[in-house]
Amino acid sequence: MVGMTVWLCSGASRYRTDRLHAVIREEGNRPVPRMGVAAALSSLSAFIRNGGTAIAAVEELAGRCFAGTVATPARVAAAFEARRRHDEPVEQAMRVAEDVAMAFRISELLGCETVRCLAAVSAAHSRRRLLEDLEAKSLAMPKSTVKLLSALPLVTIALGEALGVRPLSFLFGSVGGLICLLAGAVCYVVGLIWMETLMSQLRSARFDTRRSEAGHGR
Repeated sequence: MVGMTVWLCSGASRYRTDRLHAVIREEGNRPVPRMGVAAALSSLSAFIRNGGTAIAAVEELAGRCFAGTVATPARVAAAFEARRRHDEPVEQAMRVAEDVAMAFRISELLGCETVRCLAAVSAAHSRRRLLEDLEAKSLAMPKSTVKLLSALPLVTIALGEALGVRPLSFLFGSVGGLICLLAGAVCYVVGLIWMETLMSQLRSARFDTRRSEAGHGR
């Protein structure tokens, strides 16, 4: 009795997978909505939780049928690229696709549940997104300050002209004004280079942190 029940369940699962392949072949490369990386990851996990295979889930996500029965990294990447929103960076989709392909491989080699492996990928993706949001918020104020300080000299000159002080006449009409203009221009350029160096160091530190986290995750 138990053997018959297992056989029926496996037969039903194979029927759903074969039916899905048939539908995808009939529709061809059908357009799919760009739901976003996180939603695509949840959809992939839900499909497999309901009895679907890895390749069937990837084909459903990509909206087309692949030649073969293995969910290769290239096919997973194509599926997530098809579902990525336009405001999401390509690197984010490719990173999640690489993690999903690795989860499929680990599940195949070790025999662990694919859904649990995908849950770990989803949790890691959520942590990365939270970290990126916090970093973007922390850098928003320095970037605004840089823009304000960059425009401040021009605003000061325009304000002086509006008040009738005529700073342009002083800067370009006398030796002392030219010296002040040259010194101010040098300080202005040095300040821009210094601020750009600081921002580059922050971006480099963020990249090193992500690479280190990726290495520990693998």
